Amino acid sequence: MIHLSSLLCCLILLALFIGTHAYARYKATNIISEMVDIYYENEDLTTVVPNEDNDTPLNVSMTMFIYSINGFDAVSGQMEIAISLSLSWHDYNLYSNIALSDINNASYVPVPYSRIWTPNLVLLNDVQSVERIGSSSYYVTYYPDNGIVTWKPRIILKGSCSPNMTYFPFDRQECSFVFSAWEHDTSQVKLVIPDSSWDTSMYEGNGVWKITETKSETYVGSSGQFDSYYAKFSITIERQPLFILVNLVLPILLLAAINGFCFLVPISNGRVTYCITCFLTFVFLLQTVQQFLPRTSYPMSILAIYVVLMMLFSAVVNIITVFTMRLHLAPSKDKVPKWLQVFLKTIKCRICRECKKKTEQNEGDEIQINGRVTFAGQNKVGIVNDHVYEKKKKAVKEVKWPEVARSLDIFFFVLFLGVQAVFSVFFLVPLGTRA
Repeated sequence: MIHLSSLLCCLILLALFIGTHAYARYKATNIISEMVDIYYENEDLTTVVPNEDNDTPLNVSMTMFIYSINGFDAVSGQMEIAISLSLSWHDYNLYSNIALSDINNASYVPVPYSRIWTPNLVLLNDVQSVERIGSSSYYVTYYPDNGIVTWKPRIILKGSCSPNMTYFPFDRQECSFVFSAWEHDTSQVKLVIPDSSWDTSMYEGNGVWKITETKSETYVGSSGQFDSYYAKFSITIERQPLFILVNLVLPILLLAAINGFCFLVPISNGRVTYCITCFLTFVFLLQTVQQFLPRTSYPMSILAIYVVLMMLFSAVVNIITVFTMRLHLAPSKDKVPKWLQVFLKTIKCRICRECKKKTEQNEGDEIQINGRVTFAGQNKVGIVNDHVYEKKKKAVKEVKWPEVARSLDIFFFVLFLGVQAVFSVFFLVPLGTRA
């Protein structure tokens, strides 16, 4: 009998427990139904801004939370990020029709997205389609104690962004995402941003880009028919250049350094092949650089301009190589023109050395005898010396074509290395200072 009474008590308590939760679920469902009925008493109410009066716009607070940078495409000018918008506003329609006691003092009530008014937010610079943010899968939270409604949709933004690749691979990009309360003028909805920066507490990081700055602002702009509020969220990202430096910039610098060494390659060991290979490699590297750059004329990348100049230098090296090879293989019976001989003496500083030798010889003709200065064969008083210095003329050595070719090889080797070094410093130092 005692066991039967205990079992009966347990069944009664279980029934009360289940009944209480069932009633709570019924009550919560009934609350949502009552809130929905408020809007469905007039089906157009979901499109009516729930402000307190027609003279005061409804303040909609916006905060940007960023989770990740999915990618930045400089060629197409697009940036994709994963974010969530934290929106909040005061719904006077619900607050004036539902008392806190009517919903059993609930702290908050979730309401389906399609059953309550939400701001018609549109990303203006969306590259896919201009659609309203939000879907039926979202729930909106209503706080009955103060009438505040919060909404936190998580979305993937893919907006247009004008890239600036001047200092690639040390470039910084600033992209903006502009939202508008579509079809609501300044007298209906006012967008408010409480914090000027984004919330990056849940940001996962990116292997290519680093966030350097975020900022947010609102402004009033004209949509053609009326003035409305716009919310602009800007983000500045900086490229992490190590991968590009190792796999692209370093090969370009090494190739530019060894390009001039083709003048030192013997003509019998494939000098022309060496030069053509360098030229084709520059063409390949230029195409590789262009894969990272947009198809725009301005602003141009400094690195791309540098590669184009090095490719032009390589083409000039090929032309000069063909010219010097003809000199190497010129017939020995052909005489070297005088102007070319003078040029060779100039680059070898032979003329300077000959002038210096003549000056030293003239000074050597003057000797001192007993404190008097005498000249070749005669002193200043007309006394003839015992020793007369006769000038001996040296035979002029004839210049051959192989010597001309070797001299020009050394000259062009030094010239091209110097010019390439100057251009490398001129173009690459700004990139280094940007880093």
